[in-house]
Amino acid sequence: MSPITPRQVRAFRLARHHLTNPLPAERLTEVVAAVGGVQAQVMSAAELAIWARSEGLSRENVQESLWQRRELVKTWCMRGTLHLLSAADWPVWSAALAQRAQWRRPAWLRWFGLTLEEMEELIATLGAGLDAEGKTREEVAALAPAHLRESFLAGWGSHLKPAAYQGVLVFGPNRGRNVTFVNPKAWLDATEEVDREEAPRELFRRFLRAYGPATHQDFAQWWGGGIAGPARKLLRSLEDELEPVEAEGRQAWVLAGDAELLRSLDPPRSIHLLPVFDVYTLHYRPREAFLPPGVYDRIYRTAGWISPVVLVDGAVAGVWEHKKRARRLDVRVELFVRETKRLRAGIVREAKRLGEFLELPVELQL
Repeated sequence: MSPITPRQVRAFRLARHHLTNPLPAERLTEVVAAVGGVQAQVMSAAELAIWARSEGLSRENVQESLWQRRELVKTWCMRGTLHLLSAADWPVWSAALAQRAQWRRPAWLRWFGLTLEEMEELIATLGAGLDAEGKTREEVAALAPAHLRESFLAGWGSHLKPAAYQGVLVFGPNRGRNVTFVNPKAWLDATEEVDREEAPRELFRRFLRAYGPATHQDFAQWWGGGIAGPARKLLRSLEDELEPVEAEGRQAWVLAGDAELLRSLDPPRSIHLLPVFDVYTLHYRPREAFLPPGVYDRIYRTAGWISPVVLVDGAVAGVWEHKKRARRLDVRVELFVRETKRLRAGIVREAKRLGEFLELPVELQL
């Protein structure tokens, strides 16, 4: 068969990310599930990532889904980074994350001054001490052995991530300005168990559904660490469910059921303002296939910072930023491509939508 074109790849990913088919606000958890979680180290960026894929969304919708209805869950996940995940998918994520074993390595334990037995005891203690009420970091530190409490308060997450990976800790609602932590089994009433061998296979399927065509190396980068061996093993275990394709100058894979859709989609026609750390930008592979020449360092910056981008038909066409003023929202756009009437109209439309979401009139500089 003929190779898959870059436009077909973009059309497929845009559709699977609900960028060309946004969902109503009441279905925001489906948006989060479809993209395999949204990054949430900057919570306002997570809200904007959902906004970009939704219609009629408010910030209150996201907060209510997290803290009142408990349909979303906030935790450390892929690459050790904070994410919002669909609570309905938590059993799959938990079973896959439980296999992360970096904290068991002697070098990790030496760095944090722990023995393996102490770390295992700490995880068990946190699991027993946390419930659905939520404890601040200081209260969580009080559960730890005395010699660890100071390091608990000095660092951010290093001792807690293994407990999160083992499924005994996720974020709860803030108490004032303090974050809290809860036990997901109590907070989400999460009692379902998923087979630990099947969980990574299911995440590989979901990754291909959102980011295909893709390689096992792409999955390894998405999941964290970039270690190709385990990802290659997962790919081989799923080969009967997959179809190889030639896309963007390399052999990649899609779910067999997606191959026909991938070839049949019309070229994309859409304009979007994607926020900082957006998962579409972060996980696009190969990156040179959707970037203009010479702008890589403008998008993928130092310290893992991912710029907010203007997306035109699935490809990067510029960067943008927004600043809240007392009575307005300033939106500034810098284009990498020639401005057209269609492009200007699309940016104006997106900026207006952004202002409605943030409840401020917009002043656009383009």
